[in-house]
Amino acid sequence: MKFAVSHFSRDEHGMTLLELVVVIAILAVLMTVAMRSMTGVAQQSRFEATQRTLENIQEAILGPANDHQPDGSRVINGFIADIGRLPQAILATNSDGTTSLTLNELLSPPTGALPFAVRQATGTNLADSSLSLSWDTNVWIPCGWRGPYLRLAVGETAITDGWGVALANPAPAVTNVVLLYRPDLSPVANPGDPIGVVVSPGADGVPGGTGYNSDLSVTASNYTASLAVTVSMYDTNGVAINSPSTTGDQVVVRVFGPDPENIGKIAAQALTNSLIGGPLNYLFTNSPALALTQGPRAVRAYLQTSSGVITNTSAIDYLNLHPGFNTTGLTLVRPY
Repeated sequence: MKFAVSHFSRDEHGMTLLELVVVIAILAVLMTVAMRSMTGVAQQSRFEATQRTLENIQEAILGPANDHQPDGSRVINGFIADIGRLPQAILATNSDGTTSLTLNELLSPPTGALPFAVRQATGTNLADSSLSLSWDTNVWIPCGWRGPYLRLAVGETAITDGWGVALANPAPAVTNVVLLYRPDLSPVANPGDPIGVVVSPGADGVPGGTGYNSDLSVTASNYTASLAVTVSMYDTNGVAINSPSTTGDQVVVRVFGPDPENIGKIAAQALTNSLIGGPLNYLFTNSPALALTQGPRAVRAYLQTSSGVITNTSAIDYLNLHPGFNTTGLTLVRPY
């Protein structure tokens, strides 16, 4: 039996050291390109996650911008619609024992807050039950905390951006580390400060920078509303009243909504005019004394004597107040 014997020719040989070095260099270049490519993909993913987080915060406070009724009108909900104010900074203790000012009102109910419900504007549902003229058993207002307005991912205990930076301010304050701002753009520095702007410092965790290191921000400070109300007066025969009253009668217009200082209670803001000729005009501005906020609210006019006795009321106008200027008209009959 014969066996075949294979052998290398004199010209066949293994890789030389130079060839091995060249191959390793090529692999190193490919690995560097791959790593840079993967780093770019990871950074872009974190950037997009940060954008989504900030958008979710804005929607939690102001409600979705593209939520509409079947008739095309916008549905306004969210924290401000339910509570009547911006979220306030809450002091929280971190896992390392430090403290921060946080957006935790979006995650858990503030102390003393009542759960969301549609409540009757009377009795103990009013923030100030001494305002007997504000009691109105026909008016119902949705109010109270119905969160969480934001939901954290499994295992997370704080609201963070895509790079894992907690969107909170150190407390006590640390120079140049401010991620939460008041509506006037001053830093949130104390518990109870309203939060109007939220900032992510980007990939490097430091304010400022360019590219992925640049800041991303969202504002929720455009939430106040003003309301112009026109009240037309008629007698029992349907004839417009154009002459001033000689009895000292007054027409009070009240706007009912959530009380921002007592979550789950109802507040009623009022303006009064003497019964003069022609339509009566009222303007609820967004000044602090007559501040209105966006969301479902109720408006009603009351005819009352000089001593405060209510003799008639208008129909109730349920409005979805939008940020900025709103208008409505009411009709009131003088029954004598």
